[in-house]
Amino acid sequence: MKRRKAPVLTASSRHASARSRLGAKRRRPLVAQAGRRGEHGLPVTHEAPPGSGHGGIKRLEWRAPTSSLADELTRSRNSFSETVESIRNLIAPGIKVRTNTVATSLNVKSTPELVILLADLGADIIRISQYGFSAYADGGDTLFVEPAEMQRAHDAVRKIAEQYPLLDIFVPRGAPRAASEEERTRAWQNRAVCSAGRYGFVVLSDGKVVLCDELPPSGFWIVGDLSRQSIMDVWNSPHIDALLRPRRSSFKETACFRCEQFDSCHENKGRCFRDAWKAFGTFNAPAPSCPKAPASRRLM
Repeated sequence: MKRRKAPVLTASSRHASARSRLGAKRRRPLVAQAGRRGEHGLPVTHEAPPGSGHGGIKRLEWRAPTSSLADELTRSRNSFSETVESIRNLIAPGIKVRTNTVATSLNVKSTPELVILLADLGADIIRISQYGFSAYADGGDTLFVEPAEMQRAHDAVRKIAEQYPLLDIFVPRGAPRAASEEERTRAWQNRAVCSAGRYGFVVLSDGKVVLCDELPPSGFWIVGDLSRQSIMDVWNSPHIDALLRPRRSSFKETACFRCEQFDSCHENKGRCFRDAWKAFGTFNAPAPSCPKAPASRRLM
């Protein structure tokens, strides 16, 4: 297995205190989200809308709910009326508004109604994203949208978009075309090398170390602590080696356990255990992009 002699370190600002402790600077325009009160939360008033010179805001992104489900989805009273008011107050001085709404089983049928509302309010970019699994959020599989339901929403919005030719409106289709076994095998063979633990690791704001910024910052996934260990002590630790060269016996009842390429898979390009965890909820599973992996709706 090819590994760097010394790791490339990535400082993660996932935690609230990280920006001040790491001295990070904001390089992208600030994004505000509807239904979350805070430094730049709702409502945006007519008297003092945040302009382009305020905190670097050039565009605000609202995860806009529908009228009938607003309070339930955001768990915030009057969130719908405040969102509508804020959008109007942002558009008035010329601030462009981009909306992004996550379609779930609860609100997908209201998608056409929402698109018309946002278009009439003056949003210039309207995006609908299909619900996908997040390991940090509750809700489970009950929020997934059935492909046929998503396709109906797509078709309905496509007709609506014809009435607003100047707007940028996007709604995903019900289900992407399934790749053939040959295509999946070729894509797997040509996959990029997993850099986690081979080229570097991620240092969290408290000094804890994980191999990937998208892994949980606790328990099994913590491979070291730079407040108590040196960089090279962590880099050469048995814990990292165990993650990169796992035992076949820990993959019983999975496709990996029976795979004749188990050793070469881990030794060469590696298995994305981040995606394995996201898709199947465990380290001990194949990456969902592997042609031998079972189907999972958890990665959309």
